[in-house]
Amino acid sequence: SEIMINDVIVVKPGERIPLDGVVISGEASLDASALTGESKFIDVKVSSKVLSGAINVNGYLKIKVIKPYGESMVSKIVDMVSNASLKKAKTENFVSKFARYYTPIVCLLAIIIIILNLSIFEISHISNFQEYIHDSIYPAMIFLVVSCPCALIISVPLGFFGGIGAASKKGILIKGSNYLENLGDVGMIVFDKTGTLTKGEFKVSNVYIEEKCNEEIFYSTVYIAEKRSNHPIAKS
Repeated sequence: SEIMINDVIVVKPGERIPLDGVVISGEASLDASALTGESKFIDVKVSSKVLSGAINVNGYLKIKVIKPYGESMVSKIVDMVSNASLKKAKTENFVSKFARYYTPIVCLLAIIIIILNLSIFEISHISNFQEYIHDSIYPAMIFLVVSCPCALIISVPLGFFGGIGAASKKGILIKGSNYLENLGDVGMIVFDKTGTLTKGEFKVSNVYIEEKCNEEIFYSTVYIAEKRSNHPIAKS
């Protein structure tokens, strides 16, 4: 939050880009799966725009900041998760309306029970004043505890809040409780992008070598060329 526009920041391999900016030095592959859902790494170089939240897989980058923290992608994601509770599900709205009327009624009935008990026990001429008060209030407290809707009022919103929070930790952003509730009615999910369900880890499936090329020389040459590279394809 202390960094200003046009400041230059350094992002090393394995670090997360903190602010939106433009690369002014270096090349790297970025893991932006938390932002885009794509598991395939994005290659960036000088003049490439980068978003906060992406992870620098390899390479040493110098980035000129183009947006303050309040306007960066990470800030927007945090705000989205924080404000997700504002979009309430039907269940939450029902519980809130139910509690608005139910709670005062329960409290009023508890007071009525105390008044009735005081009247009844007074007629009975209880000599012990402490016992008189205890026997008058105790039944009302039992009624209040048993009929209190705390579990219902707290558990429903907390369940949605916990679900949204747990999903955000895994990179799944849910914009509100109403969307989370609607997932219960989903019967089929269609994914429109290749790579969404895969890990994005490359591997060599086949090698085709021309007859005039020596196989041993080919493998040793490729090995030497790729040995010290951190690029995902080179690793594979």
